[in-house]
Amino acid sequence: MACDERDLIQNCIIHFGVWEPEVSAQFEASIRPGDVVVDIGANVGFFTLLAAHLTGSTGAVIAIEASPRIAALLQDNVDMNAPLPVSVRNVAVADKRGEVTIYDGPASNIGRTTILEGRGFDAGGTVPALPIDEILSKAEAHSTAFIKIDIEGAERPVLEHILAHLDRFPNLRHVLVEASVEDGPDAWHAIFQRFTDAGFRAGAIENQYSYAWYLNWTRPQGLVPISRLPDTQTDVLFSRDPPAVMAEPVATKRARTLQPIAG
Repeated sequence: MACDERDLIQNCIIHFGVWEPEVSAQFEASIRPGDVVVDIGANVGFFTLLAAHLTGSTGAVIAIEASPRIAALLQDNVDMNAPLPVSVRNVAVADKRGEVTIYDGPASNIGRTTILEGRGFDAGGTVPALPIDEILSKAEAHSTAFIKIDIEGAERPVLEHILAHLDRFPNLRHVLVEASVEDGPDAWHAIFQRFTDAGFRAGAIENQYSYAWYLNWTRPQGLVPISRLPDTQTDVLFSRDPPAVMAEPVATKRARTLQPIAG
């Protein structure tokens, strides 16, 4: 990957060879060869590339990134690893068709780029917005096994749309989401119940962003089963088919070839 050391995510990839190690471990424990994976909010592509190596040549990854600027970096990283079964789509995922404004996150953390106003970021233009089942082909939606959603506070309408159209995703086993419960706990708890009613079980994933945590992290701790969402932002894996054994994560092997790109 081409990484800019000014950015939090890319800096961690440079120095630790991994981003969000507990989340990475869940990717590795849950994604099987041949799976179709949808990465909503793909950023510069760490999880996209990890998923592509896990699905192998018989699977596919659809990497969706709303920001044109970040989508270009994502495409560069995908091209650098070609051939991989990855399709990059520069569009915002929403619950209905339209257009949304992109608010650019700072150079220190471009992952904070969002479609939500009021976060103090400058507008960086508008992009088309579509429901996920209009971004994917019918065949892609039918085959999707794993969906990851991390779109900086805009996750809830996307989840509600998926839940309303689960019949279009008959092979969906896992949904991994950053649940920003602070923006509407009652609505999020309703989403949790709808997943439960649909046969999913939920587990919370530990996640910290301090360098000290990365330095001291040695092996995955696994999911913490939960019967309701916590009242703070939490990474949650909803699973119809939870992994029985936690795999030894490939992502924890320290990368030796990553080179920072100076600002």
